[in-house]
Amino acid sequence: MKKYRPIIIKSLVSFLIISLVTFGLHMIMYRTLDLEDISNSMFLVNILVFAIALIIQVGALRSTLGLRYTAKMLFQQQKTKETYDSYQDYYDEHAPNQQRNVIHLLIISGLFIAVSFILAMISLN
Repeated sequence: MKKYRPIIIKSLVSFLIISLVTFGLHMIMYRTLDLEDISNSMFLVNILVFAIALIIQVGALRSTLGLRYTAKMLFQQQKTKETYDSYQDYYDEHAPNQQRNVIHLLIISGLFIAVSFILAMISLN
């Protein structure tokens, strides 16, 4: 059980934060507790969380390393040249750090999206 404790804590904290953001967005946009509006708020927040978590999970952030290296060369050219001989050195150092395990966010946001679809179907009937 101790092995899974950090994952459970991350999941609970993520669930609470996503729930609060969803509720806050709902209150800002709709100010009513209508089932259709709740479904819309849940879907909006969680489709964004799901997309960002998916990008992080598969390591697609590596595609932005070229842009970051170019920006460093433009604004801190001397320091960047001292630290890295070439873009390949920069890539080799930073690429392994770009993929993280955020499967708990994918699961939580996927469940919220499913619930939002269920609420939408109920409100349509």
